[in-house]
Amino acid sequence: MRLPGFIEVELGTFCNRRCGWCPNAYSERGQQRRDMKDSTWEALLDDLHAARFRGWFAFHNYNEPLADPNLFARGERARARLPFAKLELHTNGDFLDRQTLTGLVFA
Repeated sequence: MRLPGFIEVELGTFCNRRCGWCPNAYSERGQQRRDMKDSTWEALLDDLHAARFRGWFAFHNYNEPLADPNLFARGERARARLPFAKLELHTNGDFLDRQTLTGLVFA
């Protein structure tokens, strides 16, 4: 089976904004902090590692990834398990500062 070239992973539901195009603007979902379970995260990485995933792996969807307190640890874990993947993150920038930017280097 051929793998997709791009995988988007929503680590949690929280977002600090209410953009008109986003479903979070019309529900309470984005105001709640529901994080992906560690067991789910590890199972996803295990499956992609076994498949030798080499595509784009993105840490965002309908959420603000920089608001996730586990982002750096999960990014480091993703880099370790998916050495050939291209890690990507989209943010609204509200939580971005020099320290956060430095922490986003999952080398």
